[in-house]
Amino acid sequence: MNRSILSLIGFFCVLTFAAGSLGAQEKPPVTTHDLEGKEACLMCHAPEIMPPVPDVPPETHAGRANETCQWCHAADSPMQTTGASKTSHDLEGKEACLMCHAPGVMPPVPDAPESHEGRADETCLWCHTKAG
Repeated sequence: MNRSILSLIGFFCVLTFAAGSLGAQEKPPVTTHDLEGKEACLMCHAPEIMPPVPDVPPETHAGRANETCQWCHAADSPMQTTGASKTSHDLEGKEACLMCHAPGVMPPVPDAPESHEGRADETCLWCHTKAG
């Protein structure tokens, strides 16, 4: 009997740890070094440039430029402090996000705040994924 209870407790501990690890992976890693004078992130973080510096993952970062790195990886970025909201609608045929999500276009659609200045349609789905 005690062995069954201990096994059950162990199972729940492993499950809790796994769930915590998955939740932690939702946010991108925060830069761990000083950024002053290091704004050209891809000088070091491009694939196979400077081991043991971690490379940007090519499958999820294709087409991203130096200007976009801190949108997600700065400690004070919205991706770190609040997280990006998930879209509440189907995305098929709706790749021109800014047709509706621009200031004053279609209330009550949330307008892109000032923190999104300079971002184009192709960058929306980097952070905002389909809910469910």
